[in-house]
Amino acid sequence: MEKAERAWDIDNQKLRTRIRTIRAAIAELRDGYEEQARTKAELEAELHATSKHGAARQRRPAQKVLCDLGLLPNYALIDAVTTLNATVYWPEGKTAEGRDNYKSKSYHYERPRGFALSELAPGNTFYAEDYKHRITGIDIVTGKDQDWRHWRFCPSCGYVRTETPRMTSCPARAARTPASRIPAACGRS
Repeated sequence: MEKAERAWDIDNQKLRTRIRTIRAAIAELRDGYEEQARTKAELEAELHATSKHGAARQRRPAQKVLCDLGLLPNYALIDAVTTLNATVYWPEGKTAEGRDNYKSKSYHYERPRGFALSELAPGNTFYAEDYKHRITGIDIVTGKDQDWRHWRFCPSCGYVRTETPRMTSCPARAARTPASRIPAACGRS
């Protein structure tokens, strides 16, 4: 139960951190420059959508939350999923200062993790609900609760190391190949 409560709190903290980060980015941008004004308006739309998502999260039915946290059984028999939190924004009119006023709407799409790895990668395009979503980045929360792990891949043989990502040579290839014959790129990033 405590683990589920910590998971819920961590997700809430990530959402609050994202909102603070967006607000800080907005504060650094100036309206006098066209590119910055447009970016600021887009960030304001994203802030609105992210805040709405946070409010909706707090209003979710208890049964759904408890199933999602693994405290109640979920009989949907679904595979592990990755969620794309997409914000669609568009210019709609002008502000009193004469800059574009953006409206926004959030969408949340779930994909099986095997597909999400390639479909939701930055630079790709994802089509859903008559929208074309261009994936522009990955939201990685910084701080002590990281949403990532460091991995090191050997480009020659495919060996992967996750526990100690720092290595100067590939231990798998070194075990099978004399040191003088290991490619210089093996195990280096």
